[in-house]
Amino acid sequence: GNWRFGKVKDNSISLSEGVACSAAYPLFLPALDKYYTFQKRDLESDERVFLTDGGVYDNTGVTCFDPDKDSNYSFNSFKPDYIFAFDAGRGIYGRKSSPFNMISRMNQS
Repeated sequence: GNWRFGKVKDNSISLSEGVACSAAYPLFLPALDKYYTFQKRDLESDERVFLTDGGVYDNTGVTCFDPDKDSNYSFNSFKPDYIFAFDAGRGIYGRKSSPFNMISRMNQS
């Protein structure tokens, strides 16, 4: 959900739509363009949204755990006791690659 439209009714976003959005790298692939029914307070509305990978906004995915985030303005706020973070996606750079330019990073991924 979001502050503008509310929550998607019945959480009716499928796993495959989430995977497609995650694959929608904004430089090369278009976002998912779809209509959803949203609920906000006692109202329902059909809205067109463009969904893309969440990393465009929050690549680490931790803003929903911000202890100062007001749940009146965000549907996705939590106050966890613990946060475990793992980084399993880096890989190893070769001697000839440079991790500081876009082409090297894209080749590495």
